[in-house]
Amino acid sequence: MGARESLSKHPRVTTGITLGVCLIAIGYMIFSLFGNPIASEPRKVWFTDDDGKTWFADDAARKPPFLHNGKQAAMCFVYSCDDGKTKWVSHMLRYAPASKKRIEEAAAKLGVSEEKIEPGGLPMEVKEAGTGEAAWVGTHDPRASPIMELRCPDGTQRNIIEVDPNQ
Repeated sequence: MGARESLSKHPRVTTGITLGVCLIAIGYMIFSLFGNPIASEPRKVWFTDDDGKTWFADDAARKPPFLHNGKQAAMCFVYSCDDGKTKWVSHMLRYAPASKKRIEEAAAKLGVSEEKIEPGGLPMEVKEAGTGEAAWVGTHDPRASPIMELRCPDGTQRNIIEVDPNQ
């Protein structure tokens, strides 16, 4: 019996595994965002405003999506599979539109910048780089797990290293 058939016959196990993978991925993203709370300089993460073709480092406190050079920027995750010679964006992350609106409203109400707002567990969305605006899915959607699964552009999972925006 193949993996797909086993998963189809055991939907509760499948749901549990999917939720577990999502929670691990979200935990990893939160750790990537906030990192060392004692750091003296603002922690930086990668963002892109052209669907992952290029990327730039900015303060991790930024709440994507935000305007950058007149375009919407989303957080992105940059990796290399060849010791840094070639770099690529695996996937992108942003707050869902309703979440972003709540962040903006809270910042306006408190009279502070969005960076000062701690969004807690507001829903976020993820998508593969280069797939267009319609490809965003909620991080709790079962389709999100395969998007966040790391694979080199050639489909392998060997020697994947995260490119650090803080260097």
